[in-house]
Amino acid sequence: MGKKSFFDNLGSIFVKPDEAEAEVIHQQEAEGVVPNVEPDNSNDSDLMFSPAIVKQATEGNIVGVFDKAIYSQLQAAIIEKDLPGDDYLEFKSSLKKLAVYIPDEAKLYKATFDSLNLNVESLLKSLTHYIDVVSGEKEKFKVGLQGAVEQQVGKKEVELQEIVDKRVALKTQIEEIEAEITGLNEYENTVSIDLQQAKTKLMVTDANFNITVEKLTTQLTGDSAKIEKHLVVSEEVTK
Repeated sequence: MGKKSFFDNLGSIFVKPDEAEAEVIHQQEAEGVVPNVEPDNSNDSDLMFSPAIVKQATEGNIVGVFDKAIYSQLQAAIIEKDLPGDDYLEFKSSLKKLAVYIPDEAKLYKATFDSLNLNVESLLKSLTHYIDVVSGEKEKFKVGLQGAVEQQVGKKEVELQEIVDKRVALKTQIEEIEAEITGLNEYENTVSIDLQQAKTKLMVTDANFNITVEKLTTQLTGDSAKIEKHLVVSEEVTK
């Protein structure tokens, strides 16, 4: 059985914020900007591509940050689609190991390339393959996100509307059921908060996913440019 894709693990990401996080989100809503309050606990040594300090980016009014869990899922998807033989993944792994001994980037790329059984064309072709893998995971994520929106947000919206309708009906009997209406008002407030928290959490997850995809794609395309810079020219000179 293959490894689970990021889409298969959506359930572990679309979770309700805890009370402390919910309080921060609630306070920030009035200001029009809701930051991602989850800390970035990424450890570069655990990541295949060892990103440098990650910049924040904005999706609407949600600030997205690099998410290690999302990155790890994308990394796993790439590894699962590893092409047979030496290719970009083996090149990247060797590059990381040799970097300890060869500080010069140009020499490092050439030495790594010479140590593997591949050519520049196949190397770049395999890199394109992995970029496509990441793009495919993004499409799966979007489908899963839409399903989560319908399940979590849609249900709360229906519940909220039912409460409002019931309250209107009960007002015609205000003298007999005043106590019940008071209780419904309190419950409505709770549901409204839950609804906003659900929407915010989904938007934060979406923003985190997009910035992480952007970071990984930038790294992959950056490596492609370096390969062309350091290896294509070298190969042409050798010919």
